[in-house]
Amino acid sequence: MSDWIATSRGKTSQVIIDAQQGHVIKKFRGFDEKSKHDKVIKYRGNLLHSFHRELESLKRLKGHNNFPQLIDHNEQELCIKMTYCGEPYPCKAPRRSRPELIDQANKIVDTLAKVDVKYNYKSVSKIQGKRVTHLQASNVNLDGERLYLIDFESALPVGCEDMFETSFVDRFRSDYTTQEFKQLFKQFLVPLDDPINQLCFDRFGNKRHFKIKKQFL
Repeated sequence: MSDWIATSRGKTSQVIIDAQQGHVIKKFRGFDEKSKHDKVIKYRGNLLHSFHRELESLKRLKGHNNFPQLIDHNEQELCIKMTYCGEPYPCKAPRRSRPELIDQANKIVDTLAKVDVKYNYKSVSKIQGKRVTHLQASNVNLDGERLYLIDFESALPVGCEDMFETSFVDRFRSDYTTQEFKQLFKQFLVPLDDPINQLCFDRFGNKRHFKIKKQFL
């Protein structure tokens, strides 16, 4: 395990990663600037919604490999503590072909289906005038040889639809298939012989990598 602490600021949360202690603390928080705050949560509901989506997903995934494991949470502070899941999967072109990880990727998709969590797995990016559909790769981590899928604030725990905004739930009503999920995951792990595909992940795959990284002395 690497000996470092990192902090990252996402759209609705701040994350502190302590690799030495083996845990991650995620606190859901907005922005002081109202216009920026409103834009960020427009399709996610409020911060409490994001917190509950993450919490409920982690509860359902308790005991399953390839996912963060819930350690503790605080609803008043909108804070979740979970296990450390390695570092972001390398996306810089040219990506290494890792067919040996496909079984883990398939297991990730099957496990999500088993626990009734729909994951926001797909992104569409415009590269050199072309629209490219690809895996939401910024949420894939690697710790040694173990693959992890992280970040469930944009996932939908099936059966909890009434807790969330209709505009958020609608995106999962159609155009969501485990087959497509697995295919996009495979294309990510085993790169296509396509420079556009490589460029897509090089530019967008690690977009949310850690902004601050401090080595221990």
